Amino acid sequence: MESSFKKSYEKTTNPDGSIDLKFKAERIGAHFGAGIGAFLILLLYPVSCAVTYPVAAMFGEVGGRNTSNTPIFVWNVAALALFIIAARMVNIGRTTLTIKPKEGIVFNGKQLPFKDIQTIGTVHETTGNNPKGNAYVSAQSHGTEIKVTRYVRKDLADALAAEIRGASGKGWT
Repeated sequence: MESSFKKSYEKTTNPDGSIDLKFKAERIGAHFGAGIGAFLILLLYPVSCAVTYPVAAMFGEVGGRNTSNTPIFVWNVAALALFIIAARMVNIGRTTLTIKPKEGIVFNGKQLPFKDIQTIGTVHETTGNNPKGNAYVSAQSHGTEIKVTRYVRKDLADALAAEIRGASGKGWT
């Protein structure tokens, strides 16, 4: 029987034996996300007001409508649209991580051989506003923590780390 549930990442084996893991990194981090959201609201609302109010006033006068209500409505709708667009731009999108079995991993244009990695795991961050939190896959190499993926859900980070450990040929715990 085949499962009717969909994985949160796609696993593709290339002809050269390498494995591509495609996943959606849609989170930017628990602490950073709260700050960037407040910054976007403070930055975009005045800008959207300055841009949309004259346009709304022009359409209100040209259309022969009451110019005291139409510009305010259009102004607020445009400000909301700009905020939604900016919030979506913060979302990262699809990311690909390449595993070369028994050799290493390739991510963000960088290579990390398995022989240089002491451990592969996940780092989980939470805040009071985001109790589920965000996580990323990390590798410990030569005393340095290397962030292998961007922020993702914790269960996805755990699954990606397990795929890397499985393809490495090393006996990590």
